[in-house]
Amino acid sequence: MAPAEKDTKDAKDAKDEKNVKDAKDAKALSIKAKEEGKLRQQALVTLNLQVALFRDLLLDVGGSKDCPALREKVRRVRLAAVDAVLRTYKTILPNIADSLSEGTIMDHGQLACLCLLARLLQGELEKCLR
Repeated sequence: MAPAEKDTKDAKDAKDEKNVKDAKDAKALSIKAKEEGKLRQQALVTLNLQVALFRDLLLDVGGSKDCPALREKVRRVRLAAVDAVLRTYKTILPNIADSLSEGTIMDHGQLACLCLLARLLQGELEKCLR
């Protein structure tokens, strides 16, 4: 085998190894993105359930079903809703920061809106404490 052919073969092998490594990295990033998407979805579902439960309980306050047990349940659900808001915010905020640094925030406008709404909801839920 001539030295030029050997160099060409070595370069081709190195290029193939790089392509395999790039494919593995892309697959790992894809898996990570899917896991992050599932975490965001789970956080949003939890937040939605907590807010809906809180709203339903608040409708009964001041009515015929009002009692100390109901008010205690409202307090516990409010605390759970605040935790869900904070969890959702912490899950979504890194994605927004990445989008800002990449300059693709317009592609994730709904996430940015959700993040702001989560902060507003947290403020409103904290007002309920007073």
